[in-house]
Amino acid sequence: MSEVSVFDEAQPTTERSKPGQRFSPTVKRWLREPLLHFLLLGLALFAVYGYLHRGRFGIEPSRQIVVSLDELRQMDTYFQSQWHRQPTPAEFQAMVEDRSARRCSIAKAWQWVWTKTMRS
Repeated sequence: MSEVSVFDEAQPTTERSKPGQRFSPTVKRWLREPLLHFLLLGLALFAVYGYLHRGRFGIEPSRQIVVSLDELRQMDTYFQSQWHRQPTPAEFQAMVEDRSARRCSIAKAWQWVWTKTMRS
C-alpha cells in the first residue's frame, strides 16, 4: 500500500499553492507598474516633507509675525534714501509696526479667502 498524506489530498493545486510563489500574477504585474512606483515615491516624499515641516502648515497657523534682519535693514535704507538721515528709534518702531500691521492684514485676507473658497 502506498502512503498518501491527508495534507496533500486536502490542498487543491492552484497557482498560489505552488512552492516558491508568494504573489499572484496580478499582484506581480502591479508591482512592476511604473505608475505605482511614482505614486508611492510621491507619497513618501509628501510624508517626509510633512514630518519635517510639521507645525508650519498645520491646522493651527502661527500667530507670530516675523520681520527678518534683512527686512529691517531694507526699511532703514529706504528711510535714509528718502529723508537723508537715520530714523529715530520711535520712527523705526513705527515702521516695524506698520510692516507688521500690513502683514497681519494680508494674513487675515488670505484666511478669509481660504475659508470662503473651502465652504463652496
